[in-house]
Amino acid sequence: MNWLTVRHPVRAGVVCVVVAFGIVLAALAVPRATLVLRTHDYHATVANATGLQPGDTVNVAGVPSGTVSSLSVHGNTVDVTFRLARGVRLGDHSTADIKIVTLLGRRSLDVTPRGPGALEPGGHIPLARTTVPFTLDEISREGAATAEDVDLDRMRGMIDTLAEVTPRDPELVGDALTGISEVGAMITRNSERVQQVLDAARVTTRALADQQDVLVTLLGNADLVLATVNERRAVLTSLIADVEQLSTAARRFLVDNQVSNDAVLRQLHEVTATLRENETVLTDLLENFAPSVRYVTNATGNGNWLDLNSPSTLIGDNWLCKVQLVRGCR
Repeated sequence: MNWLTVRHPVRAGVVCVVVAFGIVLAALAVPRATLVLRTHDYHATVANATGLQPGDTVNVAGVPSGTVSSLSVHGNTVDVTFRLARGVRLGDHSTADIKIVTLLGRRSLDVTPRGPGALEPGGHIPLARTTVPFTLDEISREGAATAEDVDLDRMRGMIDTLAEVTPRDPELVGDALTGISEVGAMITRNSERVQQVLDAARVTTRALADQQDVLVTLLGNADLVLATVNERRAVLTSLIADVEQLSTAARRFLVDNQVSNDAVLRQLHEVTATLRENETVLTDLLENFAPSVRYVTNATGNGNWLDLNSPSTLIGDNWLCKVQLVRGCR
């Protein structure tokens, strides 16, 4: 007789409960066992894990590669345990960042592999290489601290000054805004030229940077020149004093001898006037003087004697004509 029959309902119920419990246990254990077999366990210490929960996604280089396993508080920090697929490799300088995924505040853990070595399973990412996002409490605290540093009196004064200098006429304000708009449009139209100016400024700056050693040397030489001038200050002061004395003496001489100086200048004027009147004669003299000197040089340049070719010795032609010793005289 079969023990699992209607005749033994209690036994049948116990068997069904055991089977159901086994199925539930298998449903819970199999995924956990699969996760353990396919992933490795890692840890990261963060300043706070507000919003991060077990089961949140772990991204490695932007790719979902695991999940957060658990969170535990250790003093002022939080230890985040997460599991990654076995094929994922982390460096010994890897970083972990808690990022906000949605507007509702859901978080994820982003791991960035870094470093030449390898972070072994069960490895730990220290607090120095983890970051957390701002929370609303932190933002409010930062805003309150910033607001405390604001000088309200100066802020009111700035607003009052702005109100005073702003024209009361809306048309003037409109014209000012129109002018600003036109300036912006002009800059936009001439963007190429503005870019050329900026490129030229960049080239000039680069040239100055390349010639930095020369400029430093030049400035050093200028410093040396200034030091030398400073050392020669006494000599320069004495020179300036001597020049001043010389100018004073020259002025006194001109004042004391004004009559004599006037006479000398008058005579010099007369001499120049005479030379100007006889300019033609002097010009002819200078023009004829050169050939005469050339003839004399040719006649006396052969030695200590004078070359002379004259049929009548030293008697002039006009005298020969008068005594009718030469024919063809006119």
